[in-house]
Amino acid sequence: MEIQVNGLATAVADGATLADLIAQLDLTQRRIAVELNREIVPHGQYQSRTLQSGDQVEIVHAIGGGQGDPLVIAGKAYRSRLLVGSGKYKDLEETRLATELPAPKSSPSPSAAATSARTPTSPTCST
Repeated sequence: MEIQVNGLATAVADGATLADLIAQLDLTQRRIAVELNREIVPHGQYQSRTLQSGDQVEIVHAIGGGQGDPLVIAGKAYRSRLLVGSGKYKDLEETRLATELPAPKSSPSPSAAATSARTPTSPTCST
């Protein structure tokens, strides 16, 4: 049968449990959190939760460590490298790019807009 894992179609055996899926993905020794159809499933329930065709599973895992240089995301520097992610992005650079805040758009200041709204226009006269 087919389910979605982190947004990707994934084939699993009929009657497979979350524990079976985790083993299939080689994640049994990883520190992970699992969400099944928008509900967080406690680790102790992985074996008892049977998957159904069309189920949506999200798996996130922690990546620990630290380095001398800070990780800068959206202008904020982080010294710790403890990250939680869905695996959606292939590497830290892609994750950084996806989490950066977009540059603010230029727009007229509110006072300039208010002034132009209050300034009457004079009709043009021709004689």
